[in-house]
Amino acid sequence: MISDHITFTIDHQPDDGDVNHLLQRLIEFNLKHLETIERKPLAVWFKNETGELMAGITGNTFGNWLEIRLFWVSEHLRGTGIGRQMLAQMESAGKSRGCKYAFLDTFDFQAKPFYEKNGYREVFCLDEYPLQGKKHFLLKRLQSL
Repeated sequence: MISDHITFTIDHQPDDGDVNHLLQRLIEFNLKHLETIERKPLAVWFKNETGELMAGITGNTFGNWLEIRLFWVSEHLRGTGIGRQMLAQMESAGKSRGCKYAFLDTFDFQAKPFYEKNGYREVFCLDEYPLQGKKHFLLKRLQSL
């Protein structure tokens, strides 16, 4: 039973300990319902001869899914095919881990046309995000049925 004297707190700077406690409770709950909660990190890097990072793509594999989180290519390398090659390597690594699909998001000013040229299709869009822009969510089938 819930008490009649409940106090809610709005916290504008949540404590890491409280956030981690919440995360652990959610993981415990999810374990009862999901086949896996293991996200395995994955990245592809492109560095120059001195070791300077010139491009990178990071994400996770999670069951059937390759989740692409960060993708950046140095401005002077854009349009050279480096990004396409890196994306293909990331997808290949995902497939080798059993992923059937890839999923990512991108802002309207970023790389939506690039992803579409590489086989991704939009499945959802947030308009007015964060204020006047758009955030596109795209996916690609990596393995045929």
